[in-house]
Amino acid sequence: MRNKKIMIVCLALVACIIVLALAGCVLFREREAERVVVTADDASTGRLVAANNMPAALRVFVESATSRVSGSGFYVNKDGYAVTNAHVVDSSGSIYVEDYEGGTHSARVLYSDASIDIAVLKVDVAVEQSFMKIADSEDPANMYCGDVVYFIGNPSNLGLLMSSALVSSSEVYLKNQSGHTQKSILLDGDVNHGNSGGALLNKNGAVVGVIYGRMENNSASSTQKDDIYGLGTAVPSKDLMEFLRACNVDYTLAGAGESVW
Repeated sequence: MRNKKIMIVCLALVACIIVLALAGCVLFREREAERVVVTADDASTGRLVAANNMPAALRVFVESATSRVSGSGFYVNKDGYAVTNAHVVDSSGSIYVEDYEGGTHSARVLYSDASIDIAVLKVDVAVEQSFMKIADSEDPANMYCGDVVYFIGNPSNLGLLMSSALVSSSEVYLKNQSGHTQKSILLDGDVNHGNSGGALLNKNGAVVGVIYGRMENNSASSTQKDDIYGLGTAVPSKDLMEFLRACNVDYTLAGAGESVW
């Protein structure tokens, strides 16, 4: 009889251990599920950035009788003022833009500064436009080394596309296309010809820079020390805002860490 009671107690203990183990597995699965949800939620950031900023992005064209130059740009206010690179619109010819929905509008250069490679366009539009908010690139709440950022542009004239990158450095000094040395944001993303003038956006969807080029070398060799690949460059939004203020062009400031949606 005593042995029978001991057997029952042992069986009860084994049952408890099994129940606890199963509960632990359930909790582990729940935690794993939570991790998956967080990862998926993080992945949706890019979709939010695209959805809220594509309507304000532009393809920029300069067309003459013999050539057509293509680049990128974006609206900075509802009245049709847009930003692009100075080098995109410095050639002779008529300027026009194409928006995300395929609408085309003529444009003209109002202000241009080759030293920071920024130009302001006035686009001939008849209705209020979507526009992008601008954040101070020097505030760590808006952009920091190692952050994931996004840029919208017209690479190789394929249409408005969005890409992503990491901020490799928020402050390097490089020579731009016109030969001026300027403060730049360095990115580890694939910036291509045609991305010039496109908006660089943080995870909150605010503009923290303007893409203006990439570091490259035309030769390919394992021994040539000057070969550099996969590094893009952008004008910091701090310089963009100063230029817009000097030109009396209105823009909307995004608060530190503020989401635009």
